[in-house]
Amino acid sequence: MVKKEVIKGRAPFSDAVKVGHSVFISGQIPKDPIKGGWADNIRDQTTQCLENIKNILQKAGGNVSDIVKITIFLTNIENYGGMNEAFIDFFKKNKIEEDFPARTAIQAGPLFYREWLIEIEAVAIIQEI
Repeated sequence: MVKKEVIKGRAPFSDAVKVGHSVFISGQIPKDPIKGGWADNIRDQTTQCLENIKNILQKAGGNVSDIVKITIFLTNIENYGGMNEAFIDFFKKNKIEEDFPARTAIQAGPLFYREWLIEIEAVAIIQEI
């Protein structure tokens, strides 16, 4: 049996599951967990999703540099450019200039709230010290 650690959130599923050094992070929405709202543009929504992922990773003992794969679900592929700009800015801000994680971006149907333009899930490998 594989030993797993669950990073709990508020929803009826885990924010992440840690198995060994691997962390599987559930799709993160652009909702601010403190303020409860969300922005109305793709750049800010992308940044919020990535900040949510960062916070979950920290709870699991990791950081942004541990991310190896990201999957991005866009409700409109025309938002790809704005998402990509915010993605690059986020990783540069977190001191990752070139070694971006592997990434898939696809257009998906509407999310839970029609105002949500994006959802992002991630996989990270944390090297414990």
